Amino acid sequence: MPEVALLPYLTYPTLVLMSPLTYLLTGNTWAFVFIAFGIIPTVDAILPVDTVNPTKEEQSKMAKKKSYRHMVYIAAIVEIAVWLWGLHVFATAELNVYQRVGFILSHGIFGAAGFNVAHELFHKISNKFEVILGNINMIPMLYLHFYVEHVWGHHKNVATPGDPASSRRNETLYAFLPRTLVGGFKSAWNLEAERLKKEKKSVYSLENRHFTFFLVYIVALTATYHFYGTLGLTYYLLVALNSVIYLETINYVEHYALTRKEIKPGVYEPVDIRHSWNCTQSFSNWILFRLQRHSDHHENALKPYQNLCSYEDSPTLPQGYPLCIIMSLYPKVWFEMAHGVLKKYHELGKTPAKIPMKVRSVVNKTIFWSFSVSFAVTAGCSAYNAYA
Repeated sequence: MPEVALLPYLTYPTLVLMSPLTYLLTGNTWAFVFIAFGIIPTVDAILPVDTVNPTKEEQSKMAKKKSYRHMVYIAAIVEIAVWLWGLHVFATAELNVYQRVGFILSHGIFGAAGFNVAHELFHKISNKFEVILGNINMIPMLYLHFYVEHVWGHHKNVATPGDPASSRRNETLYAFLPRTLVGGFKSAWNLEAERLKKEKKSVYSLENRHFTFFLVYIVALTATYHFYGTLGLTYYLLVALNSVIYLETINYVEHYALTRKEIKPGVYEPVDIRHSWNCTQSFSNWILFRLQRHSDHHENALKPYQNLCSYEDSPTLPQGYPLCIIMSLYPKVWFEMAHGVLKKYHELGKTPAKIPMKVRSVVNKTIFWSFSVSFAVTAGCSAYNAYA
């Protein structure tokens, strides 16, 4: 694979830097909303899909190249820096309500994408530096238990009733969110309790990682309040909430209605590429470090992002995660799209070469409205700032 393939993975940190840039130049805080839900889906629709897979020889070479890891490190550092900048500006600058709402929504979006950066880092559990950097990147989201639940819970239980992060057929996003938020924490706590029991240690000891997480939260929130007061704390909590909702919405999209066969009570077939949704859109895959090649990620959890492959035997969504987030907000739209794709997938035993016309119509309408509305609110912020 040519070395130039590295460059696209600078897309995400570059886009994140657009938030401070557009604010400093224009006072507009809604730019990242338009980027996420207007520009990215539109570019995804224009660019050809990416289904090219690296050969085994290329995978072996790329796995040894540290430059691919450096792309993730850059993204993590930029993410943390812009979050800190946002905290400072939100708490100290004279902003109107429109600008404050834009800050929360925009920074919540790239906070959710930051979960993906953390996810790529902490999956390499043998690399302590990457695990620590990944967890540091999640401190602004107040969601450190995600590390425990995702690595040792979700990957084991995906596409089964025991996984709180796997959405069920006909389950709306609004029913899924409370189930996964509560279930994810309970699962993480139980996993830690099981680990400590095996090591003959008390769950209520300092060996319990959740107590470390709680201490980190207390220190971070206390420091934020001390230096930036109520406005700083408001930014911290609302951006964290927004980021977590986006993260779990992506989980909803990634695993909707896909199940593993139960071989015998409580025992399920092994995880393979049929048990997670794929997306082949080039632009959003660059931004998300190929997270959308999610089927291969679940079958090969330790594979680095640059080596992930796309397979026609995997169920494949007709658009990238950003647009799917918008569709999932409207259950009727989401069900019409997802069930239409699943019907064809089950009929053929693979993803159809062409998107069914009815599904294509739903996708195109959503792209149009997502672009239009996100552009309107972003332009509205500029107009409000100009005449306020």
